[in-house]
Amino acid sequence: MKRFIGLLLALALLAMFAGCAGPNGNVSAPTSVPGGKEDSAETESPVDPANDPTNAPSDATPAQSDPTDAPSTPTDAPLPGTEGLAYSKKLDRCVITGIGTATTTDIVIPSEIEGLPVTDIDEDAFHDASITSVYIPSSVKLIDEDAFAGCVVLKSVTLSRGLEYISSSAFYACRSLKEIKIPESVISIGDKAFFGCSSLTEVAVEGIPSLYGGCFKNCSALKSFKMGEGKGYTYTVASDVFSGCPALEVAVFAEGAEGFGSWCFYGTSSLREIYIPKTVAGIDSSAFSSSGVKNVYYAGSEEEWKAINIGSSNDALDSAVMNYNVKY
Repeated sequence: MKRFIGLLLALALLAMFAGCAGPNGNVSAPTSVPGGKEDSAETESPVDPANDPTNAPSDATPAQSDPTDAPSTPTDAPLPGTEGLAYSKKLDRCVITGIGTATTTDIVIPSEIEGLPVTDIDEDAFHDASITSVYIPSSVKLIDEDAFAGCVVLKSVTLSRGLEYISSSAFYACRSLKEIKIPESVISIGDKAFFGCSSLTEVAVEGIPSLYGGCFKNCSALKSFKMGEGKGYTYTVASDVFSGCPALEVAVFAEGAEGFGSWCFYGTSSLREIYIPKTVAGIDSSAFSSSGVKNVYYAGSEEEWKAINIGSSNDALDSAVMNYNVKY
């Protein structure tokens, strides 16, 4: 009897096991997960708990980028040069000689051609050309005489740090040009370089280049001329530099100026303030003739001002309000 009962129990257990087995005899996986949700036909990639948005606190805010990680603005943008410009090859450099076959009015001077740096813009290169803008890269050291003279529709000029010389009449009579920024690398601005730029209203000079005869003469709309800080050496402010600039209101000169040439401020009837460094040793005759200068801000003392050699026909200085020991 005991053996019979044991056999019945064994058969019952075998029947239960057969009910849970798959067709191949393997144990089938459960058809549901805890909670009663049925399996989907598609599988999902596991979610990293660190990236699971459901794990983020309710008041979480997006991560802010560190501004110090942002790339700095380049001083010389990597612009592609205008195709078709005429040029000549020297031993170790290239010189832009003209407009060539270029058809665009927005000119970008290339920084190199055939593996050689472009260092010069030749004299008369764009004389009387109908161009509206020009970008000059840092490879260019010299803008030669009359390079852009007579470009009457030229509105925008970008000069990059690296330029050293702006030669005589380089931008003569560019009457649509409204403002110009001279980089601190520039050593000199030649005779009549911006003569007759009648729409020019603002000139900002980062460095302290020498200003030669009439370089801003007859810039009839010019209101502001400002130089950067002195670098410990001297520079020239020659004759006629601002002659015929009746709209000029503010003129700021850096330390290092040796003096002002004759007729330098002739006809600057709107000049309300001028900043003069104490390095000035002389003011030539008629430098302020027909000037309306109202306020003189001098970096030195009253005694140092009286020691300056001031030539004749500078009565405008006598009637101006003097302010001593003032730096811009």
